Amino acid sequence: MGEHTPRATIVICSYNYAHYLPRAIESALGQTVDVEIIVVDDASTDDSCAVAGRYPVRLIEHSINSGSMAQAWTDGIRTAAADYIHFLSADDYLRRDAIELMLGKMQGHDWCYCGLALVDGRGQHLENWSYADWPLDSDAALARARRTLSMPVPIVGLHRVSFLRKNHLQGVRFPSTGYAEDLATALEWVRCRPRICRLDAPVYHYRRHSSTTSGAIHAAAKRVLVKREALKWFSQIDLQGVDD
Repeated sequence: MGEHTPRATIVICSYNYAHYLPRAIESALGQTVDVEIIVVDDASTDDSCAVAGRYPVRLIEHSINSGSMAQAWTDGIRTAAADYIHFLSADDYLRRDAIELMLGKMQGHDWCYCGLALVDGRGQHLENWSYADWPLDSDAALARARRTLSMPVPIVGLHRVSFLRKNHLQGVRFPSTGYAEDLATALEWVRCRPRICRLDAPVYHYRRHSSTTSGAIHAAAKRVLVKREALKWFSQIDLQGVDD
């Protein structure tokens, strides 16, 4: 790569998705702007690392499974060469112009939410989803998160690396259960009051398949635990100046 700096770093979070990984990597390689691609493998037991090794990507291999994507997000923030970073799950993929469109929104901003196209395991389109009604003011976003116990998650968007590093941000999980790294991380990041923008176009293809859904009883129980964790988080932070 020499002294050339890519426009964005795409961090692909990999764990036992060798059959989906080529689509994720190829969607990153096919972006309409120059990107750096880092695959962080969380101790996969399939041939994910061998698959990644067939492509011009940087591979970070972990020998012990961390149990969540938080480790990959932290590795990406620490090692990214570009000014902006996007987090992509190995079973998902991007539209060709995803990074370019988000970069076009990022002038003067730290975090760009983007729209999703929900697809099934075969990549067949199910529906689109956007954060069009989510507040762009970070205090208002945090106040809404307190009411709804939800947040736009870190993988759905683009982030300014200097903002993440300046605030010493990384991927985190709720401490008691280890669940919901997406919500826990989003809350910690928005707490630092990023300047937020939004791209409504569905440029991130999110797969719904058997590995991303759980049985109804287990899923319901997990939601209860996550809500308890989120309520505990809000009770412990200083929300001075954040209105309901």
